[in-house]
Amino acid sequence: MFGAERLESGRRQLSLLEASSDGAVVLLHVDQLSRDGQERLADYLETGGFTPLNGVTVMRSNARIIATATVARGAGLETVLCARLLDLFTGLDVQLPSLPDRLEDLPQLVQHFTVEAKGDSSAQTLTIENSAFLALAGHDWPGNLRELRQVVNQLVTLPSSHITGEVLKPLLEPPFGARPAASLSERDWIIEGLKRNRLHRGKTARSLGLSRKTLYNKIKKLRILE
Repeated sequence: MFGAERLESGRRQLSLLEASSDGAVVLLHVDQLSRDGQERLADYLETGGFTPLNGVTVMRSNARIIATATVARGAGLETVLCARLLDLFTGLDVQLPSLPDRLEDLPQLVQHFTVEAKGDSSAQTLTIENSAFLALAGHDWPGNLRELRQVVNQLVTLPSSHITGEVLKPLLEPPFGARPAASLSERDWIIEGLKRNRLHRGKTARSLGLSRKTLYNKIKKLRILE
């Protein structure tokens, strides 16, 4: 997003903000930005300026920012955004119901993610049997739209576009093991578990394969929810 003054190749990397100076940049899942990344974004929104990675010169841009964020049901943006970024978006935010609260949108969303995955606006739609649709409608969707996108991405790789409940159900039961994914730190792994379980600590402990006491100790040690 902010570009880089000098890559290993010695060339400068143009930032998205510069490339989109007369348009808009859509940031999906801004809640997944690191705290430093959120602070840098807040700096840009306040001043219109930013410094590329490894750079010292302040660059300017008029690019508008459109961002999405996912929060646990019943929680607010303050649980995932730094205070400065929250203040900048306050009054400009649009709240969308979580997926379980708008199941009537499932057919359109499945088609949208099918087109997105195939990169073809005329892509053949998936044929969802009633048994498969019931499985979709009965799922809790702890990962909300990101989880649905991941499921559709797997469905479009299947040899048949005719989807039955038997085919779909294994995709709705990801194996949440007791160890964090390699790409996540222990802190991020626990935060992700809390988000999936809507901050319910007992359910989070079970889904992560931890005792409740161990989870509580880790939350305290890693200063989560402070």
